[in-house]
Amino acid sequence: MTDLTDETGTELWIRAARALRAEAPPGTAVSQFSGTVSRSSWGGSYEDDGDFSARSDRSSDDGFMDALSAVNEAQEDRQVGVNIRIEATGKGEVTLLRFPASVETGSSRPINSIVLVPGAMPETFRREAVLPEQPTIEPKSEYVQRITELVERRMPDAVGAPDTLIEAVEQRLGVPLPAEVRALYRAAASGDLILSDDEDATGFYGFDIIALDDTEQRDAYTPENRFFGWASNATEVAATAPSGAVQPLAGSPYWFPLANDWGGNMYAVDLAPGPEGVVGQILFLDHEQSAGAVRITESLGELLLADEAPKIPWAENQNPVVYVNDRSGKTIAEIADEPIASLNIGEVSEPVDLEPLLRESSPAVSSLRYLKVAAGSLASPQQVSSFTNLEFLELAPAEWRLLLEHDAVPPTLLAASVSGNDLLTTAELSNRLLAARSQPLISSRVIQVDLGAEDADHSAAPGSQIAPPKPRKRRWFGRG
Repeated sequence: MTDLTDETGTELWIRAARALRAEAPPGTAVSQFSGTVSRSSWGGSYEDDGDFSARSDRSSDDGFMDALSAVNEAQEDRQVGVNIRIEATGKGEVTLLRFPASVETGSSRPINSIVLVPGAMPETFRREAVLPEQPTIEPKSEYVQRITELVERRMPDAVGAPDTLIEAVEQRLGVPLPAEVRALYRAAASGDLILSDDEDATGFYGFDIIALDDTEQRDAYTPENRFFGWASNATEVAATAPSGAVQPLAGSPYWFPLANDWGGNMYAVDLAPGPEGVVGQILFLDHEQSAGAVRITESLGELLLADEAPKIPWAENQNPVVYVNDRSGKTIAEIADEPIASLNIGEVSEPVDLEPLLRESSPAVSSLRYLKVAAGSLASPQQVSSFTNLEFLELAPAEWRLLLEHDAVPPTLLAASVSGNDLLTTAELSNRLLAARSQPLISSRVIQVDLGAEDADHSAAPGSQIAPPKPRKRRWFGRG
């Protein structure tokens, strides 16, 4: 395989530039592609200022995709950013970016966000479970013997887990497992527990028991593994149900997965419930959710032995983001008395003043953790540095430059994002933010391209002059 940021990858990138130029519609002065390429996939956006309506008539429409696929196949496992810019003269450049671990990439934006503190996650994912000082005792379990008999009947060949393994798990957790859970594992260390052969049975169908030493499945629901990056989870809320029964966490070592449903979801015993919950209640962990859990029964016995299968409650996951823009009609003054955590200021007819949120009487001055602002929507961008717990900030390039020039970047930031589609500008500003925190920088290499007269004449009519620049048309595509 080839390191495409080294000299050996130059020819592949020049071929991609040539294919990009060959697909330019008539009248194009500039063609540009920005995206990412790795061994497993590539994607990004293409734009030009030519006659976009003529593109569908071109027979070579897959040429650039094929050229990028050739680059993709030669690439090493690590992902690189790329910006290809070719003019009608045939001259241009390919800029390659090598990302440090602090850069979060995405399919639509090569640089989604940057992490300013290594390993940092949003507040929801940093919350730790609290063991109750006086835990609600699990119900006196008449189910223990019935669970043992059920497993022996439905899994006659099962082998139970030894007590030494059960005790080792309890020692690691620091709390005992409920008697019903012990009974389950003493009867079957792992395997499919299907409760009935009757397809019309109304009770719980069953599950796949997870071995006590299977850390891989259990680790899938730790906060670290449910976190997919700041761009995806910066505003995540830990939705739970019923209210107060489950601690609002992204994950907990005391949510101990017992089994899966063969579809990636987990059934876990809760050893540290919320104030309205009970020790031993059974939680449903949804693989499509990045935080939270819902209670389905108050005990394992209720799940396995009830005549009716439990219904999975709906966790009301209200959008935590408050939107201020001309369309919503909401103003900064209206939300000044709310303990908002996430604020998105979109396009507004008049730049907004954040002063109402920064008053001592406003809870937002300390509660706000996420702020995203459209270009030109702040009257005074420096005000953002006054929020005392701001963790994530997304601004347009002009606003970031202003903060950097005035040394007004909020010191509490854990991650940041530069909005817009200009990859090179995003990389430059990201590096300035990373440098201010003494973090590794994005490195770059520029390949100068001169495609020659044959390619340069491709998009212009014979004998014509290059047309004045037109508004660029953008489209997204990828392969992986």
